[in-house]
Amino acid sequence: MKQLSKKILFLSHQADFIYGGEICTLAFMRELKERVVEVHFASPPGPYFERAKEFAICHEISSQQFSRHVHLLPRLLPALVKTHKELRRIVK
Repeated sequence: MKQLSKKILFLSHQADFIYGGEICTLAFMRELKERVVEVHFASPPGPYFERAKEFAICHEISSQQFSRHVHLLPRLLPALVKTHKELRRIVK
């Protein structure tokens, strides 16, 4: 019987800063890598993306923070569709 390898994907819509949550996630990535888990990370380029390269196979995606303001939805919808397509490609 074929044994499945362990893989995990972290996704971030931002890459411009590294604060508490990002520091915790990087530490978790490091621990998973030490446990021989195949770690993947997807985000736009930036400092967070660069640090994640130490612990993960990184995939650059275009992503934007999506607002709750309905009047902005038509402008953000193409970005959401593009991000979704890129994530589908990474997961496959």
